[in-house]
Amino acid sequence: MAQLTNETRPIAQEAALFASWYDATSGCNRPSAAVIQSAPPGVATIADNWRTARSQVATQLVERRITWAEFARQWQRLLSEATTQIAAVNQQG
Repeated sequence: MAQLTNETRPIAQEAALFASWYDATSGCNRPSAAVIQSAPPGVATIADNWRTARSQVATQLVERRITWAEFARQWQRLLSEATTQIAAVNQQG
């Protein structure tokens, strides 16, 4: 919750730590990508778009162009949108 109200930009050390964390955890998505490919049509595209958008937001934070709060809000919005889109695909299929 504190991150949603933190209107400061990360300092260089925080940005570097976040970049390291993001790089280390991004590999965790690779196994799920294989599973998503076997999901109903459209889910793989939604997941790919979400990963791309998430990476763009993370890059903005690492480059210190957005605040922690803006990062958290965008991250939440992206996840919510992807979840809603996947639910709609599942209802159709």
